Amino acid sequence: MEEFGGSVLKSLVGVLLCLLVGCGKSPSENSLGKVAIEIDRSSSAPVSLLEPVEETLDLAPFSELILALEDVRKAKRVSGEVLLQGDQLMLNQSLEQMELIGSVVVIRDEGQLSSKLLRGWLSESGALRLLEAVENVRVVQGDRLGRGDWFQYDWMEQTVLLRGRASITDTGVTLHGEQFSGRSGNAERLVCEPNAWLELDSLDHAQGGTDIRARQAILDQSGELVRFEGSVRVRGVYGALNCEELTIQRKEGSELDWLQAESRVVFQYGDVMAQAESMIYNLNQDKLVLMGLPRVMQGSSVVRADRIQVWPKARRVLCEPHAKAVLFQDQATWQTMREELSANE
Repeated sequence: MEEFGGSVLKSLVGVLLCLLVGCGKSPSENSLGKVAIEIDRSSSAPVSLLEPVEETLDLAPFSELILALEDVRKAKRVSGEVLLQGDQLMLNQSLEQMELIGSVVVIRDEGQLSSKLLRGWLSESGALRLLEAVENVRVVQGDRLGRGDWFQYDWMEQTVLLRGRASITDTGVTLHGEQFSGRSGNAERLVCEPNAWLELDSLDHAQGGTDIRARQAILDQSGELVRFEGSVRVRGVYGALNCEELTIQRKEGSELDWLQAESRVVFQYGDVMAQAESMIYNLNQDKLVLMGLPRVMQGSSVVRADRIQVWPKARRVLCEPHAKAVLFQDQATWQTMREELSANE
């Protein structure tokens, strides 16, 4: 656990308390700078004015405080420690709770955090136990940037919470949601819910931007694997996709490698529409595999099989085994599929 520098803070506050308590009563305003002078008017001796006396401030009682302040000013963060900066610092009497106000910055080995207000709870040894950041929160860790209105980090449990207009951006991908929660460490992952919304630069560099929405999204430690659950809706210039579960794998950067859709899959690419229970799309091979009572519709044709492979850009379809093709106008089925893809759920 990172040390906050409790010894320096405790010695500093201890000196301040000693000075405040040990000085006794403050001199009143009437006793400062006012001297009563009586002049004998009956005397014929000339009256001489008193020359001002220049008082010297005795800094001896403050020597310990001055040294402590100098140590704080020169202090630098070393590996394993946490550095806190702000315009104003407030500590309670037991030194177990603090508040940093104004231009707050927290720097540690893994990254840094900034906000307008920071509350912290300390252990008896001065180590941070819990941090709470409020208003204009920014959390930076490597290439990943988190934003929100409220952030909490529990050092003991190694858990994080980010709420209020929350978003996380990572190499061309931005995930929005009402709340992010997760655990740090080797098993780090972030859960975004409800109303998760992912912005991708593109499905591939030849196409435009892509928008993915779901009730929940789970982002792994690397940020390259994202899983969506519940009323998944994918929209882009290439077409549309509806399903209940979706997993996407990114390459380095924002380009997708592959995606897998499960449960009630409906897919549209240009004038080609498809239905299935499972779909895997490999973008490098431009190959889409449909399984689970799949069927593909194009114009007036409907194709069914146990397994259907589609190459969208090449406009090629392979159905096997038990393939069946029906060549007639199935307007009712076509309209139902189009209405489902156009739904705003």
